[in-house]
Formats: sequence, C-alpha cells, structure tokens
Amino acid sequence: MSERGKARAYSGITATSALAALPSPTPQATVEAIMFAVRERGLTALKDAANVERLARCDQAARAQINHRIARLIEHRDSRR
Repeated sequence: MSERGKARAYSGITATSALAALPSPTPQATVEAIMFAVRERGLTALKDAANVERLARCDQAARAQINHRIARLIEHRDSRR
C-alpha cells in the first residue's frame, strides 16, 4: 500500500482514540483488592465472582505480582507452623 493509501486508511483515527485503544496497566487498586480478599478468606477468595472478574482484567505484570505475593503469604504462613 502506498503512503497515500496508508494515510487514507488511518484518516478516521484520532490520536486520542488510538491511545485509548492501547492496553493500560492494571491499576494497583485492583491488585490490592485481590490481595485483601486472599488475606482475609484464603485462596478460595480467588473463586469469588468479583475476583474472577478482577483477575480477568489484570495484565501479565499484575498477575505475576499477585502470584508472587500469594507465594510469599503461603511461605510466611507455613514458616509459622
């Protein structure tokens, strides 16, 4: 496709709409909500509908952070026994 053809193909897209279409990082509040539930109710909290929905919205970095923090909680709990 020529440069002119590319320009026509993208002419209907504004910079704002293009930026809005980019994935944004998961808000830290979402990670904290999941972690709060896990600390309060254990791993079964991950099956709650609200947390299932939160996890579905998490990006890869947020999921990695949640997994790491849950692993630390489990290690801490096991070391206290």
